[in-house]
Amino acid sequence: MNRAILRCVVGLLALAAFEPAGVLAKDTKIVLLAGVKSHGPGEHEHERAAMLLMHCIDTSLNVRHVDVEVGTNGWPEDETTLDDADTIVLLCDGAAKGVQHPLVRDHHMPVLEKQMKRGCGLVVIHWGLMLPSELGNETFLKWIGGFKDYENPPRPIGEPLRLQDWSKQAGHPILRGVKPFEMPADEKYKTPERLLSDDAGFTPILPFPGKAGDPVWAWAWQRKDGGRGFGFSGGHYFAAWQCEGLRMVVLNAILWTAHAPVPDDGSISSLPAPLTTPPEPVFIPIKIDGPVNDPAAGTYWYGPFNESCSLVDVNGDGAMDITCGVNWYANPGRRGGRWAKHANYFDDAEKREFTQTHCDETALDVNRDGLVDVVNSGYQSDIAGVLWHENPGKKGGKWKVHRLHMSPYMEGIELADINGDGHQDIVLNHFRKYGGVEGEGSVAHVAPIVWLESIDKAPWLVEHLIAAAADDHGVGVGDINGDGRLDIVTKHGWYEAPPKPATEKWIHHPDYEIPYRTSQPILVTDVNGDKLNDLIAGNGHGYGLYWYEQRCDESGKRSFVPHVIEEHYAQFHTMVLADMNGDGKADLLTGKRLMGHDGRDGGEWDPLFMFWYDIAGGKFERHVIFLNNLQYYPGLTNANDPPQYAPGTGMRITVGDVDGDGQSDIVMSGRGGLYVFFHRGMTPRLKSANPKVPMIGEKLPASASGT
Repeated sequence: MNRAILRCVVGLLALAAFEPAGVLAKDTKIVLLAGVKSHGPGEHEHERAAMLLMHCIDTSLNVRHVDVEVGTNGWPEDETTLDDADTIVLLCDGAAKGVQHPLVRDHHMPVLEKQMKRGCGLVVIHWGLMLPSELGNETFLKWIGGFKDYENPPRPIGEPLRLQDWSKQAGHPILRGVKPFEMPADEKYKTPERLLSDDAGFTPILPFPGKAGDPVWAWAWQRKDGGRGFGFSGGHYFAAWQCEGLRMVVLNAILWTAHAPVPDDGSISSLPAPLTTPPEPVFIPIKIDGPVNDPAAGTYWYGPFNESCSLVDVNGDGAMDITCGVNWYANPGRRGGRWAKHANYFDDAEKREFTQTHCDETALDVNRDGLVDVVNSGYQSDIAGVLWHENPGKKGGKWKVHRLHMSPYMEGIELADINGDGHQDIVLNHFRKYGGVEGEGSVAHVAPIVWLESIDKAPWLVEHLIAAAADDHGVGVGDINGDGRLDIVTKHGWYEAPPKPATEKWIHHPDYEIPYRTSQPILVTDVNGDKLNDLIAGNGHGYGLYWYEQRCDESGKRSFVPHVIEEHYAQFHTMVLADMNGDGKADLLTGKRLMGHDGRDGGEWDPLFMFWYDIAGGKFERHVIFLNNLQYYPGLTNANDPPQYAPGTGMRITVGDVDGDGQSDIVMSGRGGLYVFFHRGMTPRLKSANPKVPMIGEKLPASASGT
């Protein structure tokens, strides 16, 4: 990695004692407040950073008599814990256009002001520095000597503040033990636009690495009332905390703002030992709707229900609602509660046969009006192709239905930008009709492979042919030959995309033949890291899950070598690639479809399951989300009590942030009902060896708190 050397000093670090060290009458109390994650993996990891800082303090070799608490979601569960805190550390997102700082949004600023008036210290890190001008001038500017003023910056946004005088830096306690250190060159620089840099209470602490003129990156603030503050605009990437020198600066600053002794050799810290058990995502299942097991009434846990769903903000409140068949379900919000069911939301929905609604559906803004629509497909007589449900927006009313494609052999649809114009197109998938039992005998009908091109005017989607009389169960999209274009993969080989996919011929390459009805979709990804995209396919109506390794010899001839992932599980009808454990890499998420052919297929009577697989070096490490049945979680507003849980993947698995907490939740619908699996974070979490320190979610016993 390219690295830029961070010169932590302008002159020599002559670390004279700034304040006498001594033993406090009581333990110093530090409260770390970690906000909700908003960015991708490795960025704005507020909770992970807070837990790491707690670990560093609790296990430090030379920091003594300090108690640390962590509050998640930006605020402690009991805010009275702040009343005797010696310093408060904020790691959270900040304000921006259309976004409120969590202190403002949740009306916590008056409580924080009360703590500042009694002399409590304050440390604010990275985006938490961003506030509207008027509020920032009345709060952070007084409490820590600066903030990121995005409304009325004294300099153009992004222009660094370069100081000529760094003479006070060397003797400050925050720099005790600190030596010049390196930082990753890709650490993002956020300029703190408004700083009281000419005030006697201001001391620049760190310049930003790699920028000319030593722009201010971190600073200390001595308030006239005796309170202390520290601002640090770095920390965008969690990887920055791997730097020992940076950790020392921030830990020293936390102690200094708390009026605690800063060791002469700086706060010595170490990273947690690697966990022997890797963190696992924790998913909490909720049944929103579905069949009820009541034999007396003639209903059972398995019954007619739609087999796909979409995440769409139907009512415009900013929360992800769910469309499923003829119904949509209103998101109750972060506080939870019942998902209100709204039946028959589109034109003539009441005429649809509920037992034969959509095979597949997905969210897409078809007519580019900024409103997300729903596209669904099915082979059933009342759909027989692909339909577009147009979102009416604020005017409300029934959603209009438009036909996009006609076929009684529809299996599903895939979204992909086939022509590279930045808009999602639709690839259609048709199953083959056989003369005998389904999947056997002579072929009675084969549909063409086609795609629908997204255009900027009505009819908005235009159909193009890829190959006549060639489609079959399961299709995928990805770059097979490395030319940067999206090719089409089927169970009978792949089709090479031409430079102009709408008008030029697609070339068929019969490099492989998959001997079963494949999953919809077939996934295209580099499984073993050799820079050649491979295939992942499940048996959609029988046993087995496989990946097909792409190989290319010196002559350019391609082959695909099959490898077994699972042999003893069945009905892998659908799957998706998603980052399930927050490591920034795509994992495989799949499971069993419930009674796709009413018990006629191999494995249909086997236990239900949902697995995710960590993919690394051609290996698939299985992780169980559920197997056979689900644990009951009381008090989470299920649609009906156990033994009603019978989740199946249906025809599509949707991954998205349903509850707005920054985590990827799982939504799926099958013949056992509609379910959301809420992502509740990772376990095990970092935990200090100090037994007084609780894990997230645990409460600290009063006897151990030291208060």
